[in-house]
This record gives sequence, structure tokens and C-alpha cells, in this order.
Amino acid sequence: MASSNSVVVKLGGTLAELAGTKQLCVELPGEPTLAEVAALVGVAPNLVMLYAVNGTLRAADYRPSPGDEVLLIPAVAGGQLTGR
Repeated sequence: MASSNSVVVKLGGTLAELAGTKQLCVELPGEPTLAEVAALVGVAPNLVMLYAVNGTLRAADYRPSPGDEVLLIPAVAGGQLTGR
């Protein structure tokens, strides 16, 4: 169960694969930024392409509130460039 000073962190795509889980509950130490929340769950902020809080895209320096749902979205690769 989440404490009164925690957020739910959802990991998208390859971040979930690397962490071995899709969701974590994280106790907030003070008022961290989203980049600092990523680091708290062991995700290097440079691996995160987008951050969302409660379904709204936010900048890495946004500070979530206790009870928020944070989504960390990795960069997506794929496709192939051709010389056409």
C-alpha cells in the first residue's frame, strides 16, 4: 500500500524490461523532480524520452506530488532509413 508521501511509477517499454517490473511505489524524499524520481527507481534520466504525470506530459524538472502516477517513457527505436 502506498504511503502518504509516495508516487506510483510506471515504466514503459524497455524500461520495464530492464527493471523487471512495470510498476513501483516510491517514497518521495522531499520534493524531487521527475528526473530524480527516475534515478530513485534505478533508471538513468537519459534513458527517459518523455515523462507523464497523471496522464499529462511534463518536463524533467517538474515536481510530482504525493499520490501522483508517474509514467517514464523510453525512447523508441525502429524502422530503417533507406537511400531512396
